[in-house]
Amino acid sequence: MHKLSRRNQIQLLNNRIFKKKLKEISQAINIPESSIIKLMKHESGLNPSVKNSIGCVGLIQFCPGGGRTKTVNGKTYTLDELGKNLEAQMDAIKDFWVSGYQRGKIKRPEDLYIYNFFPVAAGKPDDFVLQAKGLSATTVAKANPGFNKKLGKPISSPLTVGDLKQYYRQTGM
Repeated sequence: MHKLSRRNQIQLLNNRIFKKKLKEISQAINIPESSIIKLMKHESGLNPSVKNSIGCVGLIQFCPGGGRTKTVNGKTYTLDELGKNLEAQMDAIKDFWVSGYQRGKIKRPEDLYIYNFFPVAAGKPDDFVLQAKGLSATTVAKANPGFNKKLGKPISSPLTVGDLKQYYRQTGM
């Protein structure tokens, strides 16, 4: 993942559009701006145009599994287009997170992190195993080895909501 230089990160953090949209998002979901920035830094290195090896794009890594396009303010964007349009991307982030907030899935910064990583797991008990239809717990774990590595567990160990919370705390998110 290509991360921005410290200078470019500062430029983004001082960008008028970014600052305005960040404040809107923070107020809409009742999560501190600093927690949102930490999550974005973790996901993308604060690079709005970054694209990972499986096609996830942007500050919070919108993934093709969530659809190859996003409709924002009545206009449809491909993920690549969204990566090149900061204002639209920030509006898409707000739409996504406000949806989770309104459904009671996002109450604390750690919930935001869980909702961003595996939306279906947000709001579930700590023993909820991360898996989905067509996506086994082992597949999820192996595709995200950093979690179990940080937690000192075998790479293929199923991940739980409690594991994500522990990872969140251990990484200082």
